[in-house]
Amino acid sequence: MPEAGRVELQLQLQDPRSGLMFWSKRYVESEPIAQRSPEGLAVALSAAMQRIVASSAPELASAMQSHAE
Repeated sequence: MPEAGRVELQLQLQDPRSGLMFWSKRYVESEPIAQRSPEGLAVALSAAMQRIVASSAPELASAMQSHAE
């Protein structure tokens, strides 16, 4: 199996007034490392993180909008 950079991220939204968490999701992404070096790992982790940002942004916006209503 080829080496891969892996990012695991748990995002949570919490109401600042009540302290209650109203949204939470765990994201996991992996990206093969094309070049076995620190730079190659950084490129792989960056690609994985970009996918997490792209998929989480609409979900975060929706959760925040729903909570504000």
